[in-house]
Amino acid sequence: MSDINERAFDEMVMRQGSEPGFDIGEKAELQVIEDLLRKYACYAILSHTWLQNEPEVTFSDWSSIRNYSASGAGYKKLAGFCEVVAKESGVSLAWMNTICIDKDSSSELDESIRSMYNWYRHASICITYLYNTSSLADMAHDRWFTRGWTLQELLAPRRTQFYDKNWKHLGSSDDDKSANSGTLPNN
Repeated sequence: MSDINERAFDEMVMRQGSEPGFDIGEKAELQVIEDLLRKYACYAILSHTWLQNEPEVTFSDWSSIRNYSASGAGYKKLAGFCEVVAKESGVSLAWMNTICIDKDSSSELDESIRSMYNWYRHASICITYLYNTSSLADMAHDRWFTRGWTLQELLAPRRTQFYDKNWKHLGSSDDDKSANSGTLPNN
């Protein structure tokens, strides 16, 4: 399944299996863990651009709910993402960098930047939010296509869906990246 790095897991199982004292019961336990991870550790990830003139909902906002305001474009983006994940993605967990990374911790921020490709790669689905887009016709002009992170966020996920500024699905399939590979903008 796309949310687990199967090769790394298989290597871990093989390493564990070659160690002295590793018995059939332990192998069965690893199989149970693998099955549970495959079933319940599925998540959607958001690919987006940060808002230019309005604040995003951040890790510190989310952790201290008393300072958190449920209004503004940042909150609407978060709510739209969660709604799409809940209704359309088939997974129950969502990952959004503005909330899931503590930017006040330089070590966490550094590790997060180095891990970003893997997070996108192992997501069950990548939801791409095009804030400047209202239709397929103006998709090519969205700011999302002009930033440095776009390439890894386009290539890494196994399954991608594009949404416009009103959270309307722009594609016509379960995987817009594959279905529309010939129609994505050339910038």
